[in-house]
Amino acid sequence: MKTSLSKIITSLLFIGVYFYALSINSGSFLGSGKEPDPDEKVQTFTLKEIQLVMPEATSFTSPTLDRAIASNVSGYTTGQVLHTMPDCKDIRGFAGPIPMLIAIDENEKVASIAILENQETPAFINRVISTGILEKWTGKNASDAIAVEVDAVTGATYSSSAIIKSVRTKLAKHAAVTLKESEENTKQTLIELTAWLFLIFSIFCYHPKSPMIKYRKTFLVIAVLLPGILLGRFFSLGLIRGWAIDGIPYSTQLYMTVVMALAIFLPMFLGRSYYCTWYCPFGAAHELLVHLPNKKITPGPKLSKALHWIRPILVLTIVGLIVAGAKIDVYQFEPFSVFLFKSASTITLTLAIVILLLSIFIRKPWCTYCCPTGAFLEANRHISQFGPRSKAVIATDNKDKNG
Repeated sequence: MKTSLSKIITSLLFIGVYFYALSINSGSFLGSGKEPDPDEKVQTFTLKEIQLVMPEATSFTSPTLDRAIASNVSGYTTGQVLHTMPDCKDIRGFAGPIPMLIAIDENEKVASIAILENQETPAFINRVISTGILEKWTGKNASDAIAVEVDAVTGATYSSSAIIKSVRTKLAKHAAVTLKESEENTKQTLIELTAWLFLIFSIFCYHPKSPMIKYRKTFLVIAVLLPGILLGRFFSLGLIRGWAIDGIPYSTQLYMTVVMALAIFLPMFLGRSYYCTWYCPFGAAHELLVHLPNKKITPGPKLSKALHWIRPILVLTIVGLIVAGAKIDVYQFEPFSVFLFKSASTITLTLAIVILLLSIFIRKPWCTYCCPTGAFLEANRHISQFGPRSKAVIATDNKDKNG
């Protein structure tokens, strides 16, 4: 399928505007924002933040922008607090850097660690915290703490790896020792290998002459288990917003960068959906339920036409709220974090359950009518996304999905 230069340019402009709209009130776009005046002192800490790791602190002084000396109500020094920024600004999680505070007591031992506001998926951060990873360094002095072997958390690999590296980097600087990067453990190596093998497999399945089209149900099960439950690597509106603000982390997240490139450029040049049809784990779970042997409700032409406007209206509403400066949690608008069920929010779990139950009676209601991430990713293939899809586009999708 030939794609004219004008359509490619229009598509790229749409993507650029979309990214900019999601980052417009953050002060940064793709990692570049207004640089602070070097002569102007920027206060990094607040007392409320310090009390996250030193509850007894009632005051503090900040000799440097990344270190604070905390005192209690009697004026006695209770220890110091280290901020991982700006030393760890280039260490990225799933959607961007993860700022943290590390409390060091008077005996030069790690007292506690807290994660500050960040762009990560809340479910990822909750899963990492629930494993007790932040307590792995407690009670150890800085030089001993950096040698502690801590495994990344399955299902939140990027987030946990960034946390581990940030803690080790900051403590190494505090202890004035050279940080030696430990070799990646066997488990993590296998996870990375599995991720890349699945990606290659999905591209093979995407080919129109692939024999895997005949075994689509098998592929759907694999997609749910690997990128969904095991890897926890999928796109969401929150991830896209994080990248729009902090930049695309191609140097530290090559895998997800490649997935995004494939999701954007394969449909642009080949005219067929890739990510939504041959990667998305929630879409796979969604479609598996369609195959249950029961009669499906098919909306009439007028209702179907009206329902197809839900997705663009939802996208415009979310983007509009962000542009207007509203403080919203964009992760709550999508059900993808349900795969991290141990830490997914009640809203996410409820949304996912409702959608999956509906998909037993209606063919893929979320993917077809609602998904804002799908609206973004398919904009290149069908630049008139904010309207009902053409019969040709629907026919192409159905060929992929039904073999």
